[in-house]
This record gives sequence, C-alpha cells and structure tokens, in this order.
Amino acid sequence: MALVRVLSTVRKSQWAALMILVVVLAGPAVGQTTRPTEKSVEDIRDRLPTTKPEWGTAGTGPLCGVVSACTAVSQLGIVCSPVDYVTKSYVGVSQGSTPEEVAAIVRDAGAEASILSGLSALDLRGLDAPLIANVRGTPASPQYDHWVVATFQDGEVSIYDGAGGPVRMPVADFLGVWSGLGIVVTKTGADLGSSLWLGRLLVLQFGIAFAVVLRVVRKRVGDSLVRGLLTVLVAAAATAAVGLPLMADLVNHSRGVRVAVAPFVADSFQEGTLETLRAATADPRCLLIDARFERDYELGSLPRAVNVPVNASLWQIREFLRGIDRDTPIVAFCQSSSCAFDETVGRQFTLLGFLDVTVTQEGYAEFRKASATAGQQPVADGE
Repeated sequence: MALVRVLSTVRKSQWAALMILVVVLAGPAVGQTTRPTEKSVEDIRDRLPTTKPEWGTAGTGPLCGVVSACTAVSQLGIVCSPVDYVTKSYVGVSQGSTPEEVAAIVRDAGAEASILSGLSALDLRGLDAPLIANVRGTPASPQYDHWVVATFQDGEVSIYDGAGGPVRMPVADFLGVWSGLGIVVTKTGADLGSSLWLGRLLVLQFGIAFAVVLRVVRKRVGDSLVRGLLTVLVAAAATAAVGLPLMADLVNHSRGVRVAVAPFVADSFQEGTLETLRAATADPRCLLIDARFERDYELGSLPRAVNVPVNASLWQIREFLRGIDRDTPIVAFCQSSSCAFDETVGRQFTLLGFLDVTVTQEGYAEFRKASATAGQQPVADGE
C-alpha cells in the first residue's frame, strides 16, 4: 500500500509538471492572440509589386490607333514610328482613327492589313499574327472607341496598350471588352493564317456533324413532343461538350460576363464619408487608393495611399493587384466631392472581382481642410 501511495504521488507530480509546462509554452501564444501588436498586422501594401507601373503610357486618346498599328508592325520586325503617322490622313477625327485609317498605317509601313469582323475566341486562338483589336476604352463605357494589340499565347491574351505592355489576361476578360472587330497584321505576301481558317472550318464541320446526328436521332425517336425535347437536350449536351471548350474560357467565364455587362448594370461599390477615409489611412489591412493622375499624386497624397490613376486600363490594374486577395477592403478617393475619378477606378475594382470596395464622397481637398482645422499634418508625400 505504501508503494501504491508513492506511485500515486509521483503520477500527480508528473501531471502537475506537465500542466505547468503547457501554461508556460502557451502563455506567449495566448498573449499574442489577445493583444496583437502593430508588427503582427501585415501592411497590405507589401503585397503590391515593388516596381511602380507606367500608368501614363497607356495608349488612350485619339492616337491609340496610330500607336497600336506601329506596335503590331514592329512585332513583324518592321521599323515603324508613330511620329510619322500623326497626320490628318491617319487620324481623321478628334475621337481617333477608323479601321480603314489604322489599316492604311499598316500598309504604308510595309505590311498587310486585313479588316475582319465577327471574330470569336476560336479565331483569336487560331491567329498566328498580331491583331489590332477594337475594344472599349474602359469597361464602364458602352462605346468601342479604343485600339490595342492582342496576341494569344499559352492560353491567355497578351495586351499591348500604347507604349506599355505586354499585360497578360484570361481570354474571358478580353472578350468582355472586345467588339469582335480586328485588323490582322501580316508581312506582305504572307498567308493570313491557315490556323484561322482551319478553326472556322472546324466550326463548320461541327455544324454539319450536328445536323447529321440530329437527323439520325429524329428518325429513331420520331416526332413526338417528348422525343423532340429529348433531341434538344442531346443537342445542347453535344454543343456544351464540343463547342464550348473550343470557343470559350470556361474557368473565367463568369468574370468575363461581368465585364461585358458592366455598362448596363448599377455600380456595386459602396459609398463612404470623410470618416471612412480617415479610418483607411490608419488601417494597414485596407488598401487606400488615390485615383487622381500620377502628377497630382506625386505632389502630395494621403497617408498610406497608393496611386491607381483614372487613366489606368483594366489590364494594368489587374496586373498591379495580382497579389491582393479579393476580399481585401479597398477605399478609393480623388480630389474632392465634385471629382468622379474614384468612381471610375472603383468600378474597375469591382469588375475585377473585389468584394469590399468603397468610394468616398469627400476627397483629398476635404481631408486636407479637416486636418488643417484640427491642427494635424494633412498629407504625406506620394510613394
């Protein structure tokens, strides 16, 4: 019995020592969980690229057709400078160049230009030449008033927008802003691209095969209503199984649709106030966006603000924010309450799939005035 009591005492001592050890080891972890320090919170800006994008190089404006034509010709190894084509012959109106004028630049530079309409994702995949594509300047605009150069590589589209690029993006995102009109650029005497016509022939062959299958099924099942519906379901399944992988980008399909219908739906961002703006300047988990032009941002901005100017393209923003989680809180502002730059940029953020986007009614001017009244340092230098 004495031995049993000794063993029991030893066992209790071991359990007590084990509990003390657990408390000692868990203490720092519990302290960190209940009392987070400033260093334990990651600044969301650390996930952004270290190299600042060249926002001002996007080819917006009336010269986008000239720049795109020269970019496409240069990809064929032909020297072409946009300076030589900034004339009324190639930019007939203040809005920019027509398809015929862009094609004229290509031909006068020494290459061939073929204007095609009604192009599809399958045509884009089949092209083995640069395509000058007619797209919307911003996803929020219903007008196709911009020219970029697009090439298909490794399952994605490479976009050359003005002097910038290339920026890679999913096919579905590009289809959301593309009108289907394009100018294929090839060397003089070269074939337009056998792969392009081969792809269209494949679609034709699929249509013929579908008609044959439909006729065979119809003979077997008859013309009753129920059997007719069965035929339609079989045809739909065949189209989905064979046609969609050829024509679409299924993985990013929903995002491409969202971009395509953007001009016709209500804005999905939230509206914030000066208090929202003030809180964002102190929250490292929030991405504070200055939507003003780069030159204004460099003169001074709000603490922690990152510049994504109103003239940034959708693909530039997408590339810049590649490392940012889509549930990250984003607050955008511009110069003042009468400025709408932040709404334009905020709309692009929502189109890229960000779920928590806020656009403030007040901006840089109101924040600076309120800070000056309170005797605080109003702004920080642009980063």
